Amino acid sequence: MTHPRNYYRTRSAVAAADWCKARRLDLVVAAVKRSPLIKLFLGGGSAFAGLSREAALRIYEHFSPEVETLEALLNRDFAVEAAGRECFEFGPAHRLSRFVP
Repeated sequence: MTHPRNYYRTRSAVAAADWCKARRLDLVVAAVKRSPLIKLFLGGGSAFAGLSREAALRIYEHFSPEVETLEALLNRDFAVEAAGRECFEFGPAHRLSRFVP
């Protein structure tokens, strides 16, 4: 995924798509999405920067209480389900060990 080539062109395209959708012109929006015109509005810019280790740690620390509450409510352990998947660039996804140096 990349940044849009031109921010203002992309914003205008999104506004036009929203306008069309509000007037039930969804077929017009779908036709543009399937056409080569979509490349004019989306993508083509620089690639998104990777997530830094510090940012990943802050995000994990911020959301871990909510994830643990959700695990308790659903009676599931998400660490088991995440086993084998990679988390960012830090290695296998399993609890705090993925963020500890």
